[in-house]
Amino acid sequence: MAGREVEMPCAPPRSLYIQRQVPAPTTARRIAGHCFAMRARLLDRMITRIYDEAMRPHGLRSTQMTLLVGISLAEPARPGDLALWFEMDKSTMSRNVARLVEAGWVTTCATDGRGHALSVTDDGRALLEEIRPAWEGAQRQVKTLLGAELVEGLRSLPLDVPT
Repeated sequence: MAGREVEMPCAPPRSLYIQRQVPAPTTARRIAGHCFAMRARLLDRMITRIYDEAMRPHGLRSTQMTLLVGISLAEPARPGDLALWFEMDKSTMSRNVARLVEAGWVTTCATDGRGHALSVTDDGRALLEEIRPAWEGAQRQVKTLLGAELVEGLRSLPLDVPT
């Protein structure tokens, strides 16, 4: 209809997304209630927040902490191998490695001409020891959040995590 303006509804306030006035469609309710991906993402954000808060006083984010641990376990570690292991894209890996190098917790060294390897510095090893109490506190919080049964379920998942 030429010349006639159609009034488009505005997006509802954020609070309505959480507590809808109008019932959600059946498919959306089913997905929201049963989707493993949706629940895993929400759980990931909750757990990440706990570890980020615990690591903040030490100048770390949880992603950097896990990367520092991974480098320590795989020394000398190639960034590409770590990206595969952590299922991280290479640009995210590079950005996080750069932050660890800049902070002096990780160093790079040339390899056989096909790139570089990463090693944890003495300062990085000291940081790992320093964060241990904060990490243990975060572990306790997550165990409380998840409950013993879910914690054991997560531990039993066949993930390729070296120990």
